[in-house]
Amino acid sequence: MAKIQTQIEQFDSNIRLKRFDENKMLREKRDAILNRLREKFAALRKEGKEIPSFDTFNQGSYQMGTGIQPADGDYDIDVGVRFNCASTKYPNPVTLKITVADALEGHTEIGTDIRRSCVTVYYKLNGEQAYHVDLAVYTYDNPESPGLSDPLI
Repeated sequence: MAKIQTQIEQFDSNIRLKRFDENKMLREKRDAILNRLREKFAALRKEGKEIPSFDTFNQGSYQMGTGIQPADGDYDIDVGVRFNCASTKYPNPVTLKITVADALEGHTEIGTDIRRSCVTVYYKLNGEQAYHVDLAVYTYDNPESPGLSDPLI
């Protein structure tokens, strides 16, 4: 019987993203996006617009440390953006996604997409799309009793 454990471990090492090396650019982009959201939302609040505060958390393969080198080179990081409000305040789940996408308008050359499960921000590297950040938008079912609602879809 062939012993393939060494080959499997080598393969895993070759494809796995190293949390502190390859993911550095993803963390930097995530932080730039979140800073942009905070700044834009603060400016909108000063204009009298009602925008709830938010908390963030990593999710998906980045959070679990299971990210791999994508075959197409399009790296991603998944971030939860949890708005501190009741889901009943936004009966149309797209409303907060539009608010997020509008705040990020012009942030990158490629821009953003509002998708079913998230708002995606795209980045280029050497003239080609190279990575993206997925922002899953959440609210609370009841903000007095914290517990995530389903993502706004």
